[in-house]
Amino acid sequence: MWIFWITWSLLTCTSALLCLTGCVVPAWLKGSVHVSAQSLQTELLLDLGMNTYGMSSRLGLYRRCVYPVYVQAGPDPRAVTTSSSRAKASGSGRVQNSGPRADLIHLRSTCGHYEFALIPHTAWRIGLTLLVLSSIILVFLSFFLLLSGCYLTVLSLVRVQRTCQVLLLIAGTLAFLCCGIYPLGWNQNSEVQQICGQSSSSFRLGKCCTTHTKRKNP
Repeated sequence: MWIFWITWSLLTCTSALLCLTGCVVPAWLKGSVHVSAQSLQTELLLDLGMNTYGMSSRLGLYRRCVYPVYVQAGPDPRAVTTSSSRAKASGSGRVQNSGPRADLIHLRSTCGHYEFALIPHTAWRIGLTLLVLSSIILVFLSFFLLLSGCYLTVLSLVRVQRTCQVLLLIAGTLAFLCCGIYPLGWNQNSEVQQICGQSSSSFRLGKCCTTHTKRKNP
């Protein structure tokens, strides 16, 4: 019974950790952001003959690392306001929709997160909801199984075993649906097209790759 308990607990805790990592880490897609040197107004790049400048960017369900921020100069050259055609990061790291595109561009190397209502695709909102529900179920089961080690007789009850099995099946189904829905959010998604190119669409990565695979040269 001890081996059964240890194996079941370890597998459930591992599954919960993987789901939580998927929620938090913005490492689902990896691409790059390219902007013109003139937009950046970087004299060094222009002197070197570089017309564009690019940085590696990562995108998850609700987080993004490395994103462009458009800077609009006011009457006073020293006073600028930042905005983005699709998103901007506030001081708290939130990525929000904003006004019209400006002339200058900054590439921020930090990570920001979207507010739920501003996640760039409905499919991603659904996927995030499913993954969060799956994580909640798995975390609950992990605590229950770990605590049941103090009284293993509980796990010998058929009703308890079946309840845990059903909850694990539900959690697995929700996580599987999230993985299936996520590529649907690549279609007509300006954030994905920004780092993956215009050729990206549902189930087509374009110039991007998943984080743990090597990106192919375009």
